[in-house]
Amino acid sequence: MSKQLEDAQLAFQKQPFNLEMQSSIASLRKKAFFLNEAERLFFWQQAKCFYIKFSDRSSKFFHDIVKRNSRRNFIAAVIKEDGEITKSNEDLAGEFLRFYQDLLGFAGYCEPIDVNVLRGGPTISE
Repeated sequence: MSKQLEDAQLAFQKQPFNLEMQSSIASLRKKAFFLNEAERLFFWQQAKCFYIKFSDRSSKFFHDIVKRNSRRNFIAAVIKEDGEITKSNEDLAGEFLRFYQDLLGFAGYCEPIDVNVLRGGPTISE
């Protein structure tokens, strides 16, 4: 399908004002996109089936997946606010905590809810 689309596009370059060719290119592009997406989904499902079939058998494949995921989800070091690199777990946790406290703020005083606001607020009569 992509070869037909390519040929049609090359022919269209020679006749850029041909409306019939323009509509056929649009149709071919839509079909090519549909077929490419179907092929992508097929291979995705095939990979998923392979993963499901071999992932939970305590096989070499399973252990390789676990190792890969643990390496991917591991944070080895963080640059602290003062520019120093830290690798200890306690310092990493402290830096993440400090970062998000600075980002989100600290718990502070919160005024109680005004029930009049919930009811529609005070009414002003003329």
